[in-house]
Amino acid sequence: MWTVMIGVLLLVLLVSIGARAYNMILGSDTGLLGPEPVEHDAGTLIPAPGYALVEDDSGKLSVEIPSEWDDLITGRESAEGEKGSDWSSVTGENANPSISAVNDRQSWRTGSRGHRGTYIMASKELAQRHTDDELVALGPNDYSASCEAGAPEDFNRPPYSGKRLDWKNCGGSSDHTALTLAAAPEDRECVVLLQVGEYGQADEESRQHILDTFDVDCEGIS
Repeated sequence: MWTVMIGVLLLVLLVSIGARAYNMILGSDTGLLGPEPVEHDAGTLIPAPGYALVEDDSGKLSVEIPSEWDDLITGRESAEGEKGSDWSSVTGENANPSISAVNDRQSWRTGSRGHRGTYIMASKELAQRHTDDELVALGPNDYSASCEAGAPEDFNRPPYSGKRLDWKNCGGSSDHTALTLAAAPEDRECVVLLQVGEYGQADEESRQHILDTFDVDCEGIS
C-alpha cells in the first residue's frame, strides 16, 4: 500500500514539473502566454515598443507617445497646442499640468506639412466650468476655423469617460487632420484635454495608443 501511495505522489510531482516546464517553454518561445509585465524601479510599466513614456514637470500627467515625437515641452508655462495655442486664454492663467510632444516644434507651430504631435492638459477648474461636450471643441480644441468637424463620439476608457471629435480637411488639405478629446475620471475631480494634430496620412495606431495611455493624478493640480 505504501509503495502505491509513494508511486502516486511521485507521478503527481513529475506531471506538475513537466507542466511548468512546458508553460515556460511555450511562453518564452512562442509568446502565446504573453510576456510578464516589466516594471521600472518606480513601479511604472515600461512603454510599448516604439513608444516613450512622457510626464509633465509635476509628474501628475503622463502619456506614451511615438518615440520619434521627441521634441518635448513639459512645463506648466510653456506647453502648447498645434499652431502655438494653449489653454491660458480659456482659464485666464497658465494651464497646468501640460505636455506637448511633437516631431518638430517649428513645423508644429506653423502647421506646415509633415508635422505630427499631441498637446495634453489637465485642469480642475475647467472640469467644473464646462461639460465635455463644450471642452472637446473649446480653446485649443476648436479647429472650426480651418477644419471640418465630424460628429462627437462617446469616449469610454475606465476610469475616464468623455467626448472625442475628429476633424478633417484642415486648411483645405485632405491629409491635414486632428483629433480632440475631453475626458474625466468618474468623480470629475479634473478633466484631461487632448489634441493630436497630423499633416500626412493619419496614424490611427499612434492616435489610439495615446488615447489608451494618458493618465492624470488630479490631486494637487489647479
